[in-house]
Order: sequence, then structure tokens, then C-alpha cells
Amino acid sequence: MPVIDYKLFLGSGKPIVFSVDTERLETAASDGFHPAWTQLEHHQCPNCPLARTPGRQCPAAQDIEHIVETFSHVDSHAQVKVDVQIGDRTHSKETDMQIALQSLLGLTLATSACPVLSQMKGPGRLHMPFATVEETLFRMVGAYFLGQYFKGQQGGTPDFTLDSLSRMYSEVQTVNRYLKLRL
Repeated sequence: MPVIDYKLFLGSGKPIVFSVDTERLETAASDGFHPAWTQLEHHQCPNCPLARTPGRQCPAAQDIEHIVETFSHVDSHAQVKVDVQIGDRTHSKETDMQIALQSLLGLTLATSACPVLSQMKGPGRLHMPFATVEETLFRMVGAYFLGQYFKGQQGGTPDFTLDSLSRMYSEVQTVNRYLKLRL
């Protein structure tokens, strides 16, 4: 199930559809024009390992560019019906735009080519739309401990103190802060 489809129904018009390939290795191909806020040097994250080169785009910003532009005119409190198709399963919710976009942007960013956010690619593959904080915490800690168990089974030194997970979340928080500055 590498592709997850989000259908957002605003009013009585046709749904707006976004397909997120959770296995993509690069950002989506585009026409070559990108707004200034997607340039890597525009509020580049201090923990970004990518080198600044002329014209280089921030992979996370480039991945969310189309979503941001599509909904830039919509109020965050506008009501929307959302259907999320994951394989043969559909999740539906009537909610406000900010909750819908939080879920779509979260999936898109977790599976992006950003070297920091891509650490979330594993959980992104098992996306749970509209998850609560408790559900996300359970999934992330469970996946982390499972990974550490297998690391130990393969001769590595597992970390059952959650230190690595805590560091990863700290790095992700930094990226999230700088993405807000970009916008």
C-alpha cells in the first residue's frame, strides 16, 4: 500500500484529491517554478544536512508546496469531509480544515525526502489518519522498541531508554518550527 489517497470535499464541488506515495525517494516532479519560500536557504533548518547550492529546494517545502497553494484561500475553521483511502480501507471524517490538513501534511512530511523528517517514514507507511496524541505515542514507542529489539537480535546495541527517539523528535520539532517560518 505505498499510495495513500486523501479526498477533501469542500461544499458541493468535486473533491480535491492528493495521492501520497509513501515510498517516494524524491519530491514530486514539477514545472520548475517554485515560490521563494521553498528555496533551501529561506529559513533553512539549523539541523539540515543539505548543502546550499543555487536554486536548491527544501525537499519538505517542495513536497507540501501544492497542498499549501491549494488551500491558502480556505479558512482553517472551514468544514470539510475527508476520505482517506489506504489499500482496501477507507477512513472518513467530517472536521475542520486545520485537522484535515494536519493529517495530510503529517503524512506528506513524514514520507518526504527531507533527511530529518524521513526518519518518520516507517510510521508514515502505516499511516493512521486523524490519530490522537495517545495513538501516535503508542505507535511510535511501540515501533521504536520493536526496532531496538531487532537491532539487538542482529548484534547491535539496542537503546531501551528512548534516548534516540527523544533526539529524533527534538530534530523533527526543529524542522517543524522552521517550516512555519518558511510559510
